[in-house]
Amino acid sequence: MTMGAGRFGDHYLNGHLAPYLHAHHLVGTASQLLEANQPAGDMSDPASDDLVIVKGLSPGIHHRSDFGGGRFEERSPAGVFFFIPPGVATSIAVYNPHRIRTLSIDTATALAAIAEGSAAADVVDFGHLHKGSHSDDVASALFDTIWHVGCADEPSDTLLAQSLIMLFVRRVSALAGRKPTLRRGGLSPWQIRLVREALEPLDGEPLTLASLADLVGLSPFHFCRAFKTSLGVPPHRYQQLARVERARALLQDTDISVTEIAFQLGYGSSQAFARAFRREVGTSPREYRLARR
Repeated sequence: MTMGAGRFGDHYLNGHLAPYLHAHHLVGTASQLLEANQPAGDMSDPASDDLVIVKGLSPGIHHRSDFGGGRFEERSPAGVFFFIPPGVATSIAVYNPHRIRTLSIDTATALAAIAEGSAAADVVDFGHLHKGSHSDDVASALFDTIWHVGCADEPSDTLLAQSLIMLFVRRVSALAGRKPTLRRGGLSPWQIRLVREALEPLDGEPLTLASLADLVGLSPFHFCRAFKTSLGVPPHRYQQLARVERARALLQDTDISVTEIAFQLGYGSSQAFARAFRREVGTSPREYRLARR
């Protein structure tokens, strides 16, 4: 394997397959989502520094491929996954037009999920999963949710998507036969204080699970579990609720416009803010303000 090869998304965006790109979304700095409508032909990719998960969509894919586990040929139905480890240049010949979605995860993030409770996890290797297509209902549901959340423009969705990605990698690791022991317990008082201080700014500055976990000396996966144990909700939910409470105060106590409040709290648009506010409060921001006046 050759590391230092660059990110998968960058290769795709700048390579020969770029004309077929249909959608591209960043999930923090560690992961990227791509959707492509590709013709028949050579779909090979250079080696990258990411774990790449490909989900085939309709109408299925007839192909001859090598993802690092040996060459194989199959007619893969819609909905199955392909797993490409970091540092592997693929060889892919596809015989029909097809649509795919990909999730690329940097090696450090993938290892952080795999290595929880297992000192032996120093490479991203899922063995037999790198040869042929694979189907799993749990992984499929997680992947689809990651896609939906990753395409949204709510500020706390980045933390949610990152949490789901950690769970997805754990699921794939289990499918490959790697089942690390879970660590138990919550955060200590000093850890809670530091994390709350980090989450308190609500101006849309990017936060990642990795940065929050590093702050208190935990792995991202264990941090999520410990945070929920101590505070009753996961980090993304804590951030959502804090934004709604801040929005309530601004709507009730100031004359700042709804659009300005949305941007102050890091939402991509006033529509995204209104959807999030209605979901939590049961009414729109404007209706809430009028009712309090």
